[in-house]
Amino acid sequence: MNIDISDFIAVASAVAAIASAYAAFAALRISRESAAISKASSLAGHHGPASLAYTKVVNDFKDVTHDLYDCSSTLLNRWGREIGSKIIVRVVG
Repeated sequence: MNIDISDFIAVASAVAAIASAYAAFAALRISRESAAISKASSLAGHHGPASLAYTKVVNDFKDVTHDLYDCSSTLLNRWGREIGSKIIVRVVG
């Protein structure tokens, strides 16, 4: 079996083209995965500061509404007792 050098070059060239196409697809897949990992890392990096900012806002809101909470709790308890006592007086009396 005698292989001509031009046939060998043609076959080698075809194999190299197939390998090159495969490498390009693999590189594209790796690039997409890398972009996804980068995006996830970026979101994770912003998650901590965002959580801290949210916690600060919630705590500030709690501080601002503390007096309203005390007032509404007092009214709820006092009015509940007053209404309950008036109902009992009317039923009994």
